[in-house]
Amino acid sequence: MKIDYFRKEDLVGIRSLVDNYEFNDYRNYRILRKEVRNRYFFKQIKDMILKNEGATIVIAKEEGKVVGLVSLLNLGWDSRILGFKMARIGHLITGGCYKNSLDIKRNLASFILGVCKRKKIAHLSCRVDRSEEHTSELQSH
Repeated sequence: MKIDYFRKEDLVGIRSLVDNYEFNDYRNYRILRKEVRNRYFFKQIKDMILKNEGATIVIAKEEGKVVGLVSLLNLGWDSRILGFKMARIGHLITGGCYKNSLDIKRNLASFILGVCKRKKIAHLSCRVDRSEEHTSELQSH
């Protein structure tokens, strides 16, 4: 597995990763078709990448295929108010089976923590999905 910073040519691989990601933030909006949810989710990531508003995007590749992505978003307002550098993990997306996905996430998290250390980020936050889907999968392993 190779972990590296995002490059524009990786955008196509990210699309495939997003389309196959079952824990899309919008999956609970039953009124939206899966294609619409995926398109919206991908557009969020694509806009974040293309607007380049201080986000750090890191991807994992196996055999040239994008298998994971993590985004680090600087929290400028919070940092100014509280007086120390703050950031949040906006996305942590992986594909594959549970065990492989867990390995990819560990590698991406390790890489992004190194980025935080180099940037002297003192506070890192993220959201955690604690749905039953995740809980049952964890219990079975």
